[in-house]
Amino acid sequence: MIQTARTPEERQKLTTSRPFSSVIVIDSVRRLRPGTVLIKSAVEIPQLAFPERRIAGWRLVDGVDAYQLDRWLRKKGWHLFFFASAIVATGVALTYDAALQTAVRKAFRKVERQGFNALEISGIESRNYLGMKYTRLIVHARQVQRSPYARDLDHHSRVERVWDFKRVQRAMKRKAKQVKAF
Repeated sequence: MIQTARTPEERQKLTTSRPFSSVIVIDSVRRLRPGTVLIKSAVEIPQLAFPERRIAGWRLVDGVDAYQLDRWLRKKGWHLFFFASAIVATGVALTYDAALQTAVRKAFRKVERQGFNALEISGIESRNYLGMKYTRLIVHARQVQRSPYARDLDHHSRVERVWDFKRVQRAMKRKAKQVKAF
């Protein structure tokens, strides 16, 4: 769950009551906007020269867009890869903040499941339907690593399920069997 700290006292309480790796601090989820980059906290990157906040095990790099972060990381010898396929996550709740928090949690899970360690928010759409707030979050997966190659030979940094052609062929065969059955 994403906890919100709006005052300095609440922020201090959150940061001192939990271990640093699981700190969840953000002034408002409304800080999330298109162009915002979030990096998994477990990634050992050089100390960022930009302000950062923590959200559920992710670092919110504040005040810079992906292009500026990429240039800064390249100067330090790191690479920030962009993957073109968009990931869409939705949230429905009574308030905009709660709907956005739900969508962010879903986006985190989808990006982690694909094996990436960063994401860039591409769009946030919010609608009101029958008194409920419906938020659609569009993100693009990113990968932060030292190697200049997206697919490294090191099995620990390998990105899973990006171009899994065997899985695509299995799905096509299943669809063909279903069509023949009719």
